Amino acid sequence: MKIIVAFILLFSSVYSQTDIQTDSIKTNVRAGVTLSTSITTKEVPLNRTTCLTVKLVWEGNIDYVEINEIEEPVLSNLEIMGSSASNKTMDTEGGIKSVKEISYILQPVSLGMGYIETVGVSYDDKLSGKTYHLKTERIGIEAVSAVPEEGEIHISWLWIIGGVIVIAVIGSGIYYFFRKKTVSEKEEDIQIIEEKYLDELKEMVDLKSGDKNESFTILSKIFRRYLSEKYDISAMETTTDELLHLLASAELDEGLLRKSEKLFSKADIVKFSGKNATQAELDEAYTTVETILETYLAREKKGEEESKKF
Repeated sequence: MKIIVAFILLFSSVYSQTDIQTDSIKTNVRAGVTLSTSITTKEVPLNRTTCLTVKLVWEGNIDYVEINEIEEPVLSNLEIMGSSASNKTMDTEGGIKSVKEISYILQPVSLGMGYIETVGVSYDDKLSGKTYHLKTERIGIEAVSAVPEEGEIHISWLWIIGGVIVIAVIGSGIYYFFRKKTVSEKEEDIQIIEEKYLDELKEMVDLKSGDKNESFTILSKIFRRYLSEKYDISAMETTTDELLHLLASAELDEGLLRKSEKLFSKADIVKFSGKNATQAELDEAYTTVETILETYLAREKKGEEESKKF
């Protein structure tokens, strides 16, 4: 009888160890999933495009992973002109590799900085029953002046006549040039208002701060001070409705007025409702202010360059 009991205990121990080992093997069989983005160029003329490529790669048995739909990129000062997608599976030395690529053709909307905020995707690990989320980092693209189209005549009679006129007035222009030189040098020492507030924005607003509400409040105050100085209005102590009325009276650009209304409305919600701002809301507000400052800075510099020519 003792022999039979011992045999049963020994069999149970072996069976239990086998189960544990098998479960451990299943847990470690996971597919490696990576999400990446790349662009063809970071400086794009207004009449040209750049290509954003979103690549999703996963290795291992594809039956263990279910990829959900890849989110469309969140864009600022850029628009999608077209897209394409491809899927392929290949056998490598390390096993099966699956690749999904989506390409977006992007074109700038206006001069200044444009941003590809994030691209996200989620996937289900069938072995663990968990869902994982992947997101890419922000990419900046600078929109520059349009370039001549192919076949466009670069040298025309207008340019020739203009060149002759320039040569003819060089003599009389020398005196004017030296007289204005001192004034121009002093003007260069004065910092453009948008440069000042861009520096302050980058120095004082921490996008990675744990207190998103505080960062949102600082961002809103910086933008209000900029509007006060730029348009000579009282923007610091006024309500959002009063501020928007002042901006409209100052004949503010319609696009800037809409962006300002959205930003200050969100700031009021964060300030008075007690609701915590999300990372996405802070990123969007920061991008809005940054894009406005960079766009107007580009216009100011372009105006200065054109004025110096005369």
